[in-house]
Amino acid sequence: MTKQIAGISVPDSRLAREATEQVRDCESQLLFDHSLRVYFFGSLRGRQRGWVFDSELLYLGAMFHDVGLTEKYRSLHDRFEVDGANAAREFLGRHEIAESAIDLVWDAIALHTTPDIPWHKRLKVALVTAGVEMDVLGLGFAEVSEDSPKTVAAHFGILTLLTRRCRRTLKSAASIYCAPSTMSWTSPQGRGDWYASFDYAPKVRAARG
Repeated sequence: MTKQIAGISVPDSRLAREATEQVRDCESQLLFDHSLRVYFFGSLRGRQRGWVFDSELLYLGAMFHDVGLTEKYRSLHDRFEVDGANAAREFLGRHEIAESAIDLVWDAIALHTTPDIPWHKRLKVALVTAGVEMDVLGLGFAEVSEDSPKTVAAHFGILTLLTRRCRRTLKSAASIYCAPSTMSWTSPQGRGDWYASFDYAPKVRAARG
């Protein structure tokens, strides 16, 4: 796995390496690559804003944020965001990480599909959502160096896809961020229907079974 892209380094701690192995074992290549991009894009947006943040905790939040979509971690009753947050909590608890840090990672994952709220939380919470917004919606490209997101996208072979997605950003993002109730964003079916408007989304929906 690449250790650095666009000047952003992947944490090389034992905790980060074990998290990578655990997530890789349960996610498809599609979801795994998306999780990595969330880390890189979130880091780019934080760096551009001059924010000082814990890269390891951001990495953990990014890597676990979609494991609730997988057969191993998905539950019958909770939202996939909560399933992913609970999986991260269990993993971090085994490693005796401070409860305050665990709570931050839990919030970052549980809130990553909730418009606006993460930006009013701690930096690590906001930056997981920032990475998701950039990769799925194309939001935030205007605030970072033009070449940086292209470098990330090119590494993962999605530069053309990302360019198409960015052209649809204003119309698509406005439909969900301005009127989430009409899109039934709070229901799994509503989120799935909206994600299906993006090229790789049907594969994500299929992962849910």
